Amino acid sequence: MSVLSIRRTSAAATVAEMLRGELLSGEYLPGTPLSVAELVERNAVSLATAREALAELERDGLVVHSLHRGVEVAPISSSDVRDIYAARRVFELAGLQVLLRRRPVDVDWLEAATERMGEAAVARDGRALVAVRDHYLSAEVMGINLTRYRILSFGISSFFAGIGGALYAHYLGFVSAEAFTILLSVQFLAMIIIGGLGSVAGSVLGTAFILLLPQVMQAAASSLADVFPAMQQGVAYIKEMSIGAAIILFLIFEPEGLIHRWRLIRASFKLYPFSY
Repeated sequence: MSVLSIRRTSAAATVAEMLRGELLSGEYLPGTPLSVAELVERNAVSLATAREALAELERDGLVVHSLHRGVEVAPISSSDVRDIYAARRVFELAGLQVLLRRRPVDVDWLEAATERMGEAAVARDGRALVAVRDHYLSAEVMGINLTRYRILSFGISSFFAGIGGALYAHYLGFVSAEAFTILLSVQFLAMIIIGGLGSVAGSVLGTAFILLLPQVMQAAASSLADVFPAMQQGVAYIKEMSIGAAIILFLIFEPEGLIHRWRLIRASFKLYPFSY
């Protein structure tokens, strides 16, 4: 066996282990297709390495390969779902019993809340929202009312936006419509685009980037004021232009946001020195 084959096998095992952890943690729903090209790009590995990793997962029964649909996450039956949530409830009740033995207080409300959470996890509305998020066409084919659940998701998001607005008003001490300008809306949009859609960590990265970008531009304008005196007078315009330029550049060169770049960097460190 050559050195190249040994290195490739080691890289494939590393990719398979990382993907196995993602599958077992529930990041991929049963039946989700797995693209070999996306796996190559996300983990910065070769095509042969990605195929070997998927073959190893197929031997473990975590993914299945079909002629027409390609590689996808192995489906689970309704009995498997019931067994999973039955085991979850057993562990939760065991934890509550341990808590009662350590601190003999009334935690009946906690047990009731735990049961409600378990029921909500498999409720029809929760599963329908997940289906609409993942693939709305497949959800519509299965009989899910897209209009109803889209309005429901809009209402839920509006509720949390209202909570955020109330906290912001409490922080400022007053409420005024003049504070909510079109520039603030553009900044919120830029935070989502730059950070990455569908990721909480991406939203945090995008927020940090947008908040630090005007400060960096102001410092740069102040340092170049001796060479270009007019820049000091147009600092406010430079800040606004920098946000628009950042949105355009990210849409062109990094449409998936900072979180995608961070995942590539993290994957390269995990696979080092087999990062090809």
